[in-house]
Amino acid sequence: MDFFSYPDGRHAATLPGVLDQLDSAEWSRIVPYFETLTFERGDRLIEAETEDRALYILAEGEVEVLRLLSRGRTKRIATIREGSVFGEIAFFDLQPRCATIRALSDGSALRLDHRSLRRLGEAEPDIASALLFDLGRTLASRLRHCLACGES
Repeated sequence: MDFFSYPDGRHAATLPGVLDQLDSAEWSRIVPYFETLTFERGDRLIEAETEDRALYILAEGEVEVLRLLSRGRTKRIATIREGSVFGEIAFFDLQPRCATIRALSDGSALRLDHRSLRRLGEAEPDIASALLFDLGRTLASRLRHCLACGES
């Protein structure tokens, strides 16, 4: 599994991501650009319709992606396990969040906002550039999957 896939394979990227290939020394150089969030089961990490320009990498635990339906009901559209990214849509399109992320277990996530990405890009341009390309590939892979689902 790479950092930019949903582990159930429904939205998996096809190539390993840059973060999978970092050694411990490289990780120690980039981790200071991320904010570490800890959460408990039931916590909402992201709320649909809110504004937040950050993406998250799930470091520990499991979360679910909930889509708001009519009359306040929600539908689980994915389960995300350790090592996957979430929140990337609003990170790129600067629109309100389109889903809620709720913790299924205790855990932690690494949060990266635009300002921190710019600082990372100044300090580690090769890693930041590769990270952005991986995120683009992730979005394309998930979109391709959604389009393929429409064929059935």
